[in-house]
Amino acid sequence: MEVKEGKIKIEIKEEKKISAKMPVFYNPKKQFDRNITLEILKIFEKNKKELVFCDLLSASGIRALRFSSELDNVKEIYAIDHNPIAFNKIKENIKSNKKAVKHKIIPIKEKAEKALYDIGKRFDYIDVDPFGSPNPFIDSSLNHIRNKNALIAFTSTDSSALVGTYPKTTLYEYQSKVSKTPFYHEAGIRILAKKIIERAAEKEIALTPIFAYAKDDYFRIFFETDRGANRCLKLLSDFKYYLYCRKCMNTKVISFEEIEKFCTCKNKFSVVGPVFAGNLWDLKYLKKMEKSEFLKKIEEEAEINVPYYLHLPSYFKMKKQTIPKMDNIIADFKKQGFIVSRTHFDNNSIKLKKI
Repeated sequence: MEVKEGKIKIEIKEEKKISAKMPVFYNPKKQFDRNITLEILKIFEKNKKELVFCDLLSASGIRALRFSSELDNVKEIYAIDHNPIAFNKIKENIKSNKKAVKHKIIPIKEKAEKALYDIGKRFDYIDVDPFGSPNPFIDSSLNHIRNKNALIAFTSTDSSALVGTYPKTTLYEYQSKVSKTPFYHEAGIRILAKKIIERAAEKEIALTPIFAYAKDDYFRIFFETDRGANRCLKLLSDFKYYLYCRKCMNTKVISFEEIEKFCTCKNKFSVVGPVFAGNLWDLKYLKKMEKSEFLKKIEEEAEINVPYYLHLPSYFKMKKQTIPKMDNIIADFKKQGFIVSRTHFDNNSIKLKKI
C-alpha cells in the first residue's frame, strides 16, 4: 500500500499488526510523532547552517525523508538500519522521492553503535526511536552528539517497565523504584528522563528536557545539550522521590531523607523514584509551536510545572463522591486558590498548584 506523509510517498506492505517482526517497520500511528518532531526541528534550525542529522533506527526511512523534504538548513542526514531489507527499502524510497528530497540522505547498513563510530562525526540532532527500550542506544548516541547546542530525542515503548507493571525490571534497567500510582504515566516518563540525564552527566553532558509527552504506548523526550559539571549538577539536583499516600492521596516530591516526615498514615504510602522532577518543557519552544488541543494542554501544564497530576476518578472515589463535570471541578479548585490545568497525560486528570 502507498503511504503519504507530507511530501513523501512510500510503498509499505500492509500488516494486520504492528510489531518488531515486520520486514520493514512502519507505524502509521507515529505520524503524529514525526509531525511534532518536525515542528521542534523547524524551531531548532532557525539561524543555523549545514546541520548534520542522524535517524539512528531508520526502518523505512520515512523520518529521514521527511527531514530532508521539510527542513531548510540541513546539510546531510544519515539513515541507519542494520536490517538488509530495511536498508534496501530506504534506498528505494530515497530514489522514488528524489523530487521531494532537498538534502543529502546517506543510508548505512550497520548496527547503530558501529555505524556511529564509523561515521566519526558529531551530530546536531540524533533521533533514537527503537522498538522497546532506548537503553541500549543511550551511550553510543551521547558519544556522537555535539555536547553543546544540539538536540537529541529518545523514545521508549517499554512503558510496562516504567509505570509499575514490572517493578523489578524498572529497578535493574532504570535504577528507580516504582509502584502503581494514579499518575503513573508522568512517573514513567520522569524515570526515563532521570536515566538519560544521569548517563549523560557521566560524560559531563548536561541534557535539559525541552519537550516530552506520553501517547498511545510510548514516551518521548527531546533534550538540548550543554557541557560542564556545574550544569550537570544542577540537573541532578532535580532528582527527587514521590511519596504517595494510598489512603489520603497526598503526594509530595521530596528528597530521600525527608521520607519519614511525610505521612502520619503509617505503612500506607508508596515511594517512587528517583525521578527527574524538573520541568520537562521549554516554553520558548512550546510558544512557537502550532497549537493543537494536545499542545494547548501541554503548554498549560508546563506553566504550572508540578511533576504529577491528580487523577479525578481515584480522588472522588476516595472521597466517596460522584465525579462532577470537569468544568465544575476546575472552577471549584480555582475558588480554593489553585492554578489548574488539564494534562495531556490523562483526560481524567488535572494539575494543581496553590497560588
